[in-house]
Parts: sequence; C-alpha cells; structure tokens
Amino acid sequence: MKKDFMNAARKIGTFLAASVMALSVSFGAQAQDELKFPSFPASFETATYQGQQGCIPDDNRYEFAVKRNEGLEDVGGHPLLETRKDGLHVMSMMYHPDKGYGYTFSSKADGKMCVTDKYVSMKFSDELSNVFSTVANVTKSPLTPADCEFADKAVNICASYEALTAKLINGGYHYDWQGQLADGKTVTMMSGAGQSFQLMTDNSTGATIITGIGKGEFGYYKTPDQDNKSSTPNYTASLARPN
Repeated sequence: MKKDFMNAARKIGTFLAASVMALSVSFGAQAQDELKFPSFPASFETATYQGQQGCIPDDNRYEFAVKRNEGLEDVGGHPLLETRKDGLHVMSMMYHPDKGYGYTFSSKADGKMCVTDKYVSMKFSDELSNVFSTVANVTKSPLTPADCEFADKAVNICASYEALTAKLINGGYHYDWQGQLADGKTVTMMSGAGQSFQLMTDNSTGATIITGIGKGEFGYYKTPDQDNKSSTPNYTASLARPN
C-alpha cells in the first residue's frame, strides 16, 4: 500500500511539473534566477493577479509552481470559514518547514486564490494548550471594552485567552493550529462539534476575541513534522483542497 501511494505521488508530481512547464508559456511571467519554475512568482506574498497582490489564479498547476518556488508544504484547510476581514471562503494553509512561517489562503470561486494572513511562526495540534504566554508574559485583569477593540469580531465575545479556550475545550473543541502575526497578535483555530472558531489574541493584554466562524472542521492533509523537517511537497494535497 505504501509503495503504491509513493508511486502515485511521484506520478502526480511528474504530471504537475510537466503541466507547469507548459503553463508557464501561457502566463508569460518574468523569468527569475535560481527558482524551480522561474517563469512563476518566487512567493505567494509577492505574486500579483488581476491587480491584487498576494493573489494567484486559482489553478492547481500555477499554485504548484509557486509553492515549489517558495519551498512550502500543504498543511490542511477548512471547508467554509467566514471572517469580517475576508468574508465567506474556503481556507487552505501552507507552511515552510525550514523557515517556520506559514500562510492561510482564501478561495471564493472568483478565479483567484489569495493570501489572507502570513504567520511568522506556527504551532500545530498537540503543541498547543490553553496556557498562553504573551509577549509581556501577563494577562491584564480586568479587561476593559477598549482592550477588546483591536480587530473585527465575528461575535461579541471577549475574554482572556485562558478563559475562552478553556470554555471551548470544555465544550468538546480541540486545538488545530496557532500562528503569530508580524504585528505580534496571535491567531488560534479550534474545531469541534462540526464547526470551528478562529480566535485572535492581543499579546499586550491577553484579550482574546472570535474573528472567524467555520461550518465544518479544520482538517490536516499532512501534520507538519517540525523536528524532522522536510521540504518535499505533498503532491496529492495540492489536488485535494476542500471544495
């Protein structure tokens, strides 16, 4: 079974690589040095499509090329997530196993796949708990209404990280992943009972709000191995984003 899977993965990788080479001619992107696919953008963050930076055509071959250029692996995705910032979308996630950063992406059936957030560091599943250390290693108490206005809420709930995550855990939810944004805020996703919540924590106070609600649960294509880092892409995952 394992041998069959590896053979299938190699065939998929070969097929995508060949398709990407053909596709590069039609998109006509500017060549870049020392990239696996120099006719494609070096990263998702710098890509531009239809005048929007951080977006690419919602095309498996184009996605594969940029992913290989940047050295990313597929992590997983959510079948239907809604946030005030990005609206209703299918969410997918990629991670750089050597550099430790990751992206979340949105697909809205509009022909584009766009970066929604870049995380400068990430943790996954069993690395997480409801014991959260902020930059200042403190949680402000009591929290004021002003402490809770640092981002758009999906629902009008605000509490400390420990209190909010403990309530979700007691309700049967589990940790999916957590990412640190460049501005110091922390995003955490938790799933359970057929739905998900995306939380955001202001590290200066510990105040935590719900910024996204998902129908269905986050699912991993492949759990990142942060101890045994590999830059080998999961070819099958690029063809199996939730739809």
